[in-house]
Amino acid sequence: MNIALVNELKMVYDSMGIDIWEVIEAAKTKPFALCRFIPDPVWGDIASRRSVLLNLESPRVRANTRFIELAGEINTSMPAYVVNRTIEALNHHRKPLNGVAY
Repeated sequence: MNIALVNELKMVYDSMGIDIWEVIEAAKTKPFALCRFIPDPVWGDIASRRSVLLNLESPRVRANTRFIELAGEINTSMPAYVVNRTIEALNHHRKPLNGVAY
């Protein structure tokens, strides 16, 4: 869920023109302990797969797992987000990936 939060912040900050790496570096200057989470399309996806197992069990014990489900949705969307941002960056530098659609 922490990875989902930072993945979502990455997408929001990108749309606002804020560099998440600068935010993470600034957070490290604070006197309180920082448990550093970084945007990660791979680990977030792995964590999402693990949470699926928990979601499969939750109805049996009548547990609500909306937050876990939402975190899974965010994390599983990150690989496509990274690919699209890469395509945008390559197009911006006039190095398009011809014939590639994602």
